[in-house]
Amino acid sequence: MSSRSLAEGRRLGVALLGSTGSIGRQAVEVLEQHADRFRVVALATGRNRSELEAQAARLHPAAAALADEAEELELPPGTVRERGSDALEILATRDDVDIVVIARGTPGFSGADLANLVNEAALLAARRGKRHVAMAEFELAKDKVLMGLERRSLVMSEREKKTTAYHEAGHALVTHYTVGSDPLHKVTIVPRGRSLGLTMSLPERDSYGFTKKELEGKVDVMLGGRMAEELVFGKDQTTTGAADDIRRATELARKMVTEFGFSDKLGPLYYQDGEEAGALAPLIAQLRDISPDTARIIDEEVRKIIAESKARVQQILFEHLPNLHTIAKALLANETLTGADVRALLSGAAMVPFEQSLKKSVSTHVGQV
Repeated sequence: MSSRSLAEGRRLGVALLGSTGSIGRQAVEVLEQHADRFRVVALATGRNRSELEAQAARLHPAAAALADEAEELELPPGTVRERGSDALEILATRDDVDIVVIARGTPGFSGADLANLVNEAALLAARRGKRHVAMAEFELAKDKVLMGLERRSLVMSEREKKTTAYHEAGHALVTHYTVGSDPLHKVTIVPRGRSLGLTMSLPERDSYGFTKKELEGKVDVMLGGRMAEELVFGKDQTTTGAADDIRRATELARKMVTEFGFSDKLGPLYYQDGEEAGALAPLIAQLRDISPDTARIIDEEVRKIIAESKARVQQILFEHLPNLHTIAKALLANETLTGADVRALLSGAAMVPFEQSLKKSVSTHVGQV
């Protein structure tokens, strides 16, 4: 390939990278004109073949046929041994390492993801001067990979700590008492990444579909933090900490209405209103066939889902208010609680030691089907 062709190829590569708008379509047209000079490999990701076809069609009508040539790459199933446990076997680990717990905490992880997890655990063990990698190191490594680095240097006021504790306690309590939710694994008020606190549920297996009730439960858990703040501190004293929870709850509620057919008024129909189209939103807004009346009904149905979820969450928090205070106080005292810790607190039992609680954190779950 000549230097001129190479330069042009680089320019086209930059134009194609991450672009599904007019620039991307123009680049495809140029590539068609110079098909004899370039060998093009198109990379696209999607949850299913229809998504790939839609992405290709946005680039160029002729490109939609490329989706037929797509190779589907599936992540391995939901146990560590089936997903490449070689990464675990190369390390001298202690007997307390439970690979089932690791598997449940890393659904959808590829072999490379697991190798990164093991590497982080090994580095942590080395920093501690240990000759073996224990379950505690794997837990902390998983937290770092999934939730980001701890920000111990962040100075929070006592008011902020208390608000965060009740916020996360609300998430934990709603998770615990919501039938069908993933078992609670850990709740912490140690800042990580951009979050002041985190509540983590640990799925027992990879899931490929959800019922309406399960999605409603997910919305409930997302709103648990804000509702707990309102209950304890009043509406005027709620914080911006629930912004991401509210965004994700609204997005899920909208998908339930416009994509999953869970609206009685609209029925099993698909509506694309440009809310999640990103840079393509202006184009989709011009082409969409949603009438103003339909758009209004969509908004009403989304509000209805959120309102019903809010009522369910308020009922849980009112009925279990003493437990909310118990979890929040334990968080203020210990900063991090495992799922086993929370279940022990709610049953009136003593909290188990950290190492033991790691193994029990995915066992029983009150209200779990």
